[in-house]
Amino acid sequence: MSHPDRDSIAIYYDQIRLREQSLTLVLTREGTLDGVGPSTEWLLGFRTTELQGRPMEALVHKERLPEVMEAVRTVLEDNDQKSLDLQFWTREGRMKWFRCTLFRVNDESSHKACLQGIDITEWKDSESELELMNKKLSILGSATRHDVLNSLTGLFGYLELAEGKTKDETILKYVRKAKASADAIRKQMDFTRTYQEIGAKKPVWINVANAVRSAYSALSDPRIPLDLDVGELTVYADPMLEKVFYNLLDNTFRHGERATYIKVRFEQTDGMGHLYIEDDGVGIAADEKELIFRRGYGKNTGLGLYVSKEVLGITGISIIEVGEHGKGTRLAITIPPGIFRLEGQ
Repeated sequence: MSHPDRDSIAIYYDQIRLREQSLTLVLTREGTLDGVGPSTEWLLGFRTTELQGRPMEALVHKERLPEVMEAVRTVLEDNDQKSLDLQFWTREGRMKWFRCTLFRVNDESSHKACLQGIDITEWKDSESELELMNKKLSILGSATRHDVLNSLTGLFGYLELAEGKTKDETILKYVRKAKASADAIRKQMDFTRTYQEIGAKKPVWINVANAVRSAYSALSDPRIPLDLDVGELTVYADPMLEKVFYNLLDNTFRHGERATYIKVRFEQTDGMGHLYIEDDGVGIAADEKELIFRRGYGKNTGLGLYVSKEVLGITGISIIEVGEHGKGTRLAITIPPGIFRLEGQ
């Protein structure tokens, strides 16, 4: 069992260490450095006396200066907080990244803005290295896929020629099996292209109604009417979300026998968001409800439910099938708090 006094002392020293690791600057409305924290010397290499009274441009790249000054003005006028990532010059001429918070402090004669920043240089460097690695892998994947597909085109051509040159049923059987194998390789190449796009771009806020309407209009034969009831719902998701909706709607068109409508609706329960895509077709058998989200299950599924689930999972969104077999399909998409919002509320 821990001792309360010792716990309090530990918390106190943790707070001291946190303050020592924070870059602290006090700025006037004009952007002059009116106060410099003691940690500046070991974080940036400057002594406090070297920076006191100098313009913010001495520390921040001039291209970011207008953004900083706008944040200072907003903080001073609205007494609000602003957060931004900034690069600061060090005494050696290098740049270090800091995650900064700006807030207003009261002086005897006027308000001033206080900037506190935590060094995130290592994290930013790792992020840049990861982006470069992903870019190289993407280029490698694209080039390899291009070469394989070109080779497959030639292979299909030769197999077609071979098929037309013989009447031998045994040889024809082998040729058809070779064509089926080549077609399977082509489908795998198509899958890798789609899968490569997942997470390639940062998540964004997407208006669900607009994305669903766009996906519905892209269907080759949208013969089943759409009932859309999601209000002004926006979701923080991978930019491929519209393709996910297209695939889910397309699945109803392909497999929703006897379906006369598709309904997309949204509701909230205990802070969680629930998006339902449902129809009145034949539904999904109980023993297939989990299988349909596995890679390679089914056929002619476009983007594929497996990939759709992966795309949604980028921001913690999940999807399951909860319909009743014989009464229709019901896809339940669960959205965690903070990942969705209703505009105007």
